[in-house]
Amino acid sequence: MSIVILGNAKHLINLADHKGLTEEACDDLVQTGLQADLYEAAVVGKLKRVDRFAFRQLLGLVAKICKIVVDYTMTLEQMVIAGCYDLVDLNITPDLFEVEGEGQVELEPELVHFGHDRSSEVVLAELEKRGLRPGTLAELLAFGATCPEVQQEFLVVALGSSAEVCGDRRVPFLDGNDSRRVLSLGWFEDGWGGNCRFLAFRK
Repeated sequence: MSIVILGNAKHLINLADHKGLTEEACDDLVQTGLQADLYEAAVVGKLKRVDRFAFRQLLGLVAKICKIVVDYTMTLEQMVIAGCYDLVDLNITPDLFEVEGEGQVELEPELVHFGHDRSSEVVLAELEKRGLRPGTLAELLAFGATCPEVQQEFLVVALGSSAEVCGDRRVPFLDGNDSRRVLSLGWFEDGWGGNCRFLAFRK
């Protein structure tokens, strides 16, 4: 066995410990044959083509994203500029959305996907059940700047911030396609489609 494999084996052991893998769960992993399938896919180079978001969704897991750093020393305008968006809602202003926080805060966001239409109230209640809190506008902007490609796949909503615009409660979201990225506001009361992801963090 090579030194490289031994080093990776140590990493796998540490990862299993970090994830809280029990003896029973380990038996399930081996007996179902899924572990062998993953090894085989890695050997033939198939894993590089696997969409991790879709894979986690298939397993019924919350989509995890890379860590982000929310820099509260920046103004809201600077946070928006850092995201390099092609289109920004003109109502996303410091007067309507106050940024609260100090210094630089590192966070590990999660994208929660329900797969069908949900109202904002139901989403917030479900996040609470899972021990999660909704992301804020500042966190959404940090996420957009760090992981710009995600919003080109699906809409990402931050229910942790809202403002009254023309008598309606509005909340920020990221959207886009292959050619542009958008920072906009949606109606809290309208609800959200099945393709939406909700930015959230562990309490």
